[in-house]
Amino acid sequence: MLRRLAAVLLTLLALGASFAIAATPADTATPCWKRLLNDWSEDDRIDRRYSAACIEEALSRVPEDIRAYSDFEEQARAAMETGGRTLQSSGGSTAPSEGPVSTEQKSLREVEPDIGRRNEGPIGDLLAAGGPNNADSVPLPLMILAALALALMTAGAAGIGVRKLKAQRASSRP
Repeated sequence: MLRRLAAVLLTLLALGASFAIAATPADTATPCWKRLLNDWSEDDRIDRRYSAACIEEALSRVPEDIRAYSDFEEQARAAMETGGRTLQSSGGSTAPSEGPVSTEQKSLREVEPDIGRRNEGPIGDLLAAGGPNNADSVPLPLMILAALALALMTAGAAGIGVRKLKAQRASSRP
């Protein structure tokens, strides 16, 4: 009986360890559309310039929750228009490459400096340190929920084990 309880607890511990260990991504080049999503997920704005093809691909691959609950599509289309204006004004014939923040975006931040500001105060600093840092990250609330579920399952297994142990002791007494 004690071995069974130890096996259950060991299994639960292994399950918890598998949740805790994050798989490291392969060292391949990140596609442009994913870099654009990561750029946007850092501070809810697109800070660099991307080619129109890259923006179109990001728009086609954007997750449904981001599409439904954010203004990513509007920002991506605005970035595409800004890139097109830069392309026409420079007289070039190729799509603009990634680069620094455009003058138009800088002036918008000067007029509205609070755009995209998330990390104000100690709670914001804590969330920035422990929160997701790109579009592929597992959200912090989901990790907390998984840890809570694991703790409850462990407590339940321990309770069953204690009950069975007490029943075994009671049945062995004359």
